[in-house]
Amino acid sequence: MENLAAIPIFKNEDKKRFELKVDKHLAFIDYKETPNQVALTHTEVPEELSGKGVASMMARKVFDEIAPTNKKIIPICPFIITFVKRNNEFKPQIDERFAGYKSL
Repeated sequence: MENLAAIPIFKNEDKKRFELKVDKHLAFIDYKETPNQVALTHTEVPEELSGKGVASMMARKVFDEIAPTNKKIIPICPFIITFVKRNNEFKPQIDERFAGYKSL
């Protein structure tokens, strides 16, 4: 498998998703965006890549991609919520108005 850290994330604005191509497979995180927020709505990783850390690496890359924009993140996707709970360094990027913010 390719070195995940070296693979760039691609923001596909037409399909409204962040994409990561790994070994000819496409993983992605769907999003909805406003001028001040990015809602991460769904994460999908092909079965061939399951259990290899692809979703977590993709989430890290998406948070890093959004950080310079100063937009707050709304974690709607259950995977993203779990990711933030396990990686508290990303919590400052979450919009404090998110209903589940206190449980993160």
